[in-house]
Amino acid sequence: MRRFTGLLLALGLGMFILPAKAMMVFISDGELVATSDLIVVGTVTDDSRLPDVPDWTAGQAVIHVDRVIKGSQSLTNANITVRHAVVPITPPGMVIMDHGGIALKPQQQQLFFLQHAQGGYSITGGQQGMKAVGDADRYTMLAKEIPETVELIAPIGPFYFDQPTQVTLKIRNDGKMPVHYLNPNLEGYFFASRMDTFINFRPVVNAAPLVVDTSKQTDSTIIAPGAQATVTLKLSSPRPASWQLFTPDTYLLTPVNVRARIFIQPEIDPASTSRAQGYNITSSWVRTLAGFPPPQQDAQ
Repeated sequence: MRRFTGLLLALGLGMFILPAKAMMVFISDGELVATSDLIVVGTVTDDSRLPDVPDWTAGQAVIHVDRVIKGSQSLTNANITVRHAVVPITPPGMVIMDHGGIALKPQQQQLFFLQHAQGGYSITGGQQGMKAVGDADRYTMLAKEIPETVELIAPIGPFYFDQPTQVTLKIRNDGKMPVHYLNPNLEGYFFASRMDTFINFRPVVNAAPLVVDTSKQTDSTIIAPGAQATVTLKLSSPRPASWQLFTPDTYLLTPVNVRARIFIQPEIDPASTSRAQGYNITSSWVRTLAGFPPPQQDAQ
């Protein structure tokens, strides 16, 4: 009985501490296309497990690009490096359900949805970012039909941990219907391998978004066809766990890549019987700096 109880405890702990594919947020087709930097039909040439790397970033595949759906056409026939989650190695007798790991096999051909990441690319949304090659033409058409864009306006950063930083986004609607924009924010990642993978951002408390230009719309979150909105945000980036080893007086900065992320909700087309599906869109990546401020700013 004691052995059985121990196994149940191990199972529970294992499922709790590892990322679960079943609990991932569903990504719609529109969001999958709009948030991916590169969409390719590719053939796996190699897939290996990196040592001493957490399971959710330990897989490293080499993929030969057969066709580019979205992104630079110069990558056609090139080899790219893709990091991904792997099936966790568990002690004897332990079974972990819904771990989100992916095992890619040589000569496996897929439609891959990819985002820029440290040293290459990562798969957008895990398993959701891998589709059948037969869907390539459908996603090619969808990539042409997303009419909204968001741009990060300079200057961008540097971002000093736990201090407010102002950023400006320009959102444009080149579609035929008005759209609502929601939840503007930034996302990003560190280049340094010994830092945390991601840099996080959150709105500064009591600092609501300031809409600078909404093309005179009554509802400031609506962008009319052919119009644009310029939105100013105040965001802060919390100090990552890996930076606890350093003290703020070191004035340490490191390069990061950041981009804007915003949710688009199209208005209902009167000629349509179904509600338009919303999706996230992202801007291009911009390189900037993050870390501790100069001593004189730290004292403010």
